[in-house]
Amino acid sequence: MRLVLISILIFLVLNESAYSYSSSGRSASNKKKVQNEMNAEMENVMTKKKVNLPKNSKIECDKSQSNVRKTTDDGFFINQMASVALNFARSDSTVQVESKFCPFTKVDCDLNYKYRSVDGKCNNLDNPLRGAANTPYKRLLPPAYEDNLETVRSKAVSGEPLPHPRIISLTISPPSKNQFERKITQVFPIFGQFFIHDSALTSANTDQNGMEIECPCESTDPICIGLEWPKNDQFLNQKCMKFTRSSATFPDFECSIAYREQLNLLSAYLDGSVIYGIDQERANQLRTFSQGLLRTSEPIVGRQRRVLNGSYLPLADDTCSSTEAKAFNCFLAGEVRTSENLALVSMHTLFMREHNRIAGALAVNNPGWTDEEIYQEARRIVIAILQHIVYSEWLPILIGEESLSPDLTKTEYYTGYDSQINPAIANEFSTAAFRFGHTLIRDKFTRYDENDQKIKAINFTDMSFKSDWAYNIKGEGIQSILRGMVTDKCKKFGSFGFELQNKLFGKIENNEFTAIDLLSANIQRGRDHGIRPYVDYVKICHGIDAKDF
Repeated sequence: MRLVLISILIFLVLNESAYSYSSSGRSASNKKKVQNEMNAEMENVMTKKKVNLPKNSKIECDKSQSNVRKTTDDGFFINQMASVALNFARSDSTVQVESKFCPFTKVDCDLNYKYRSVDGKCNNLDNPLRGAANTPYKRLLPPAYEDNLETVRSKAVSGEPLPHPRIISLTISPPSKNQFERKITQVFPIFGQFFIHDSALTSANTDQNGMEIECPCESTDPICIGLEWPKNDQFLNQKCMKFTRSSATFPDFECSIAYREQLNLLSAYLDGSVIYGIDQERANQLRTFSQGLLRTSEPIVGRQRRVLNGSYLPLADDTCSSTEAKAFNCFLAGEVRTSENLALVSMHTLFMREHNRIAGALAVNNPGWTDEEIYQEARRIVIAILQHIVYSEWLPILIGEESLSPDLTKTEYYTGYDSQINPAIANEFSTAAFRFGHTLIRDKFTRYDENDQKIKAINFTDMSFKSDWAYNIKGEGIQSILRGMVTDKCKKFGSFGFELQNKLFGKIENNEFTAIDLLSANIQRGRDHGIRPYVDYVKICHGIDAKDF
């Protein structure tokens, strides 16, 4: 465990990678022809961009997928351009993207603007795009693709086929009785999920309407890398586990075609975008534009119209769950995966309420302030609270006080800002290292009423996209889940719970139960992103040249 946790910190260290490929040896005339063909195709993509891109307000809430995604105009366009470039680079590695086709355009920053931008731009005035939304992940090591460019690796160093992710999953994490921490509660992993949703969301492959592409089992499309399921699996008997590759981008702002990189739709900074939104449209959707407050909804149930205590998140247009009597909409917050599970909804609700509490106090103490001033000052305070919890309370539990940088333990203001540091999230961090938290999630979440009496526990997978449970008066709604999270201890690090390994997002499809094994999905996502073998990271982190396990 120590090895993994120390590696997590190292993944955060600046280390940009470059990868070069040899020239294909083509004649100058042929190279020029290929370059011209690529330019023409990119011109075509730019022309189509004006009419075919999905609207920013489009939200995909597909319960069959492992994530809920929002497709942005920029993300869709970048994927199209990068895919064209990679396609031509296969036949001629010397092709280059002309600056007019590079989607990472110059940003002009307002030096006098007092507050953070919503998308992370201009945090770094010398390099305004660094850490901003819709920019590439960085890497600790160059990627490991089968063709050194973008193809998913299928063979080991020995030349043998890589083992099936499900076989690995059940081998390294066989079903076993859950063991729990003595002091660390379930708030720890759920808050971890909440704040990583502030900094990392990988762009998915979408169609021209902005809908995430779902690959059928039999698809031969190269973006479809579903897993044919092992026969006679005793825990999850299904034909396959559908899987779609993440969309493509360039590895840098100069649009080099060194290898396929993945796009982070969120800003890398802990800037509260999970609460306030990552673009201006979403930010505006969440505001009342009165007294600096965020929008809320009242949790009303059935004909009795009984209201549970406390304001709830506003509602999105998507339907997340339903009963025989009523359909229930998803919740709307700063990040599109809000309704992924009720524990996460609870965390979002907590921070929304905290913003409104602070805004109310600011309005009382500053009667001359405008709505904008109250909103921005409350936002600034809440962002500081979020950062303080992460660095002063959450990280010390994870890695120990002794591992923290001295800069993080100071009590005075920090004055060491370095514009040369690349704050982008490392691909290895978001795709591999930080997923350790999945092993901390309990199979069942206990609920408690206002008198601290236990209510029937809920299976974790039963909380996925089940917004009706938030309104359940008998179950005391979100409050009961919050009480349970601060009472229940989380699982010990190491193995996956049965729910996440065999029942995640389970549904009946064509008379067959299908679900996701999250550990298998993590392994397959690592291969999709070209994450190198574990031993390569052991070597650079610890100097150990491992030859076997």
